[in-house]
Amino acid sequence: NRKSYRTVFVTAAVLAAALLTGGLYAKYIRSVKLSGNVTFSASLADEFILAEHKTVRQPDGGYVTEAETVSKNDYLLMPGVDIPKDPYIIIGNKSSIPSYLFIEAVGTVPETVKYEIDSGIWKDLGIKGAHGGDVYVFTGGKADAAVLDENFDGQPIGLIKDNILTVSDSYAHGGSFGLDFYGYMAQTESGKDASQIFSGNFSSSTD
Repeated sequence: NRKSYRTVFVTAAVLAAALLTGGLYAKYIRSVKLSGNVTFSASLADEFILAEHKTVRQPDGGYVTEAETVSKNDYLLMPGVDIPKDPYIIIGNKSSIPSYLFIEAVGTVPETVKYEIDSGIWKDLGIKGAHGGDVYVFTGGKADAAVLDENFDGQPIGLIKDNILTVSDSYAHGGSFGLDFYGYMAQTESGKDASQIFSGNFSSSTD
């Protein structure tokens, strides 16, 4: 029944706090824990933003995306009405320290609501993160994890393929559910692949 609305809370995470003002670190991994869902060292980049654009519900029940950026969107889902959703990451002034970029997707989404992490630029590592979600490493379109250094261009990096949540005609979920993203960046280490880097530094809770 297309008049049967259900509430779904689907969030993407958040940006920045103050950076460290001084000091050197033997290993540039998780030196700064930000107040939101981003974990990285100030020595790896000046800025690490994880956000999305605001969506606004229209009279017909659909949604449109606005220019304003937010850390969270809430939706009333209707069967058969897809939802625009465009979480993205921006890395500002990446340092010369070679690093991997990771995301963790956390949440329980019903079978009647579909989304895909963009496999063209993200690789599923087949491991779980600190919050119990699936972990992906940024590839930038390569076969394996991309190593980010000072030459990284800082353009927004999308997370979800086609920036959309697909809602089935048979959607009839009886309650709320959530989808959260967490971002991480860590220095590469000789002899260790991306899975080992993530597991060695972010496998325990970062809260």
